[in-house]
Amino acid sequence: MDILKLVARGLNNTEIADALCLSLGTVKNYITALYDKLGIKGRPKLMSFAIDNGLMGDGGSTG
Repeated sequence: MDILKLVARGLNNTEIADALCLSLGTVKNYITALYDKLGIKGRPKLMSFAIDNGLMGDGGSTG
């Protein structure tokens, strides 16, 4: 969920990894899993999904 929120905010994989103290490979794996689970292809559609489902701007902590 945290990764999806950060994708919605427009962060790239490296920024997400830094924000969540994860490796870049882990972030890539999680994003691929999100694509598969949600039946979405491509980051723009993943961002749209997150925004449409209210995950964009809760202002909460990511870590």
